[in-house]
Amino acid sequence: MLEQLGWTTTTAGQVTLQPGTQPIGRRVVTVEAKLRDWLRAFNQARNQLYSADAAYIALDETSATTAVKQVDAIAERGIGVITVNAESGRHRVLVRPKRALDPKKTSVGRELIAERSFGLWQAGERAGQVSPVFGWYLPTAERDLE
Repeated sequence: MLEQLGWTTTTAGQVTLQPGTQPIGRRVVTVEAKLRDWLRAFNQARNQLYSADAAYIALDETSATTAVKQVDAIAERGIGVITVNAESGRHRVLVRPKRALDPKKTSVGRELIAERSFGLWQAGERAGQVSPVFGWYLPTAERDLE
């Protein structure tokens, strides 16, 4: 899609931005939210490392006991951990991720996510043509982005 729009070119399997193309986003952060299954969230967040500057898992604090014991190991693998209190809506960042990949290796993925996210936001939509887009839904209200 980015190539069709004239923003990228692909030569011998190498994707590069066209000269003069300005990225829409400077930083992309992904969050995989789960009520209970921290390992599934971790595996999904790990996949996001190829298209994000930072990836987190967000877990309900009442079921995050096992993950909390593993926060250092999770962070070493490039994933941050957030717990959320379902009743109050408050969250706590337990650990921020350590950089896992060179930003040059993730630049095209970051641009794709940024462009798709912006396009969805402009259209007032929560899900895109490519289903699912970064999970099932993309937040559209400012309160969802905090």
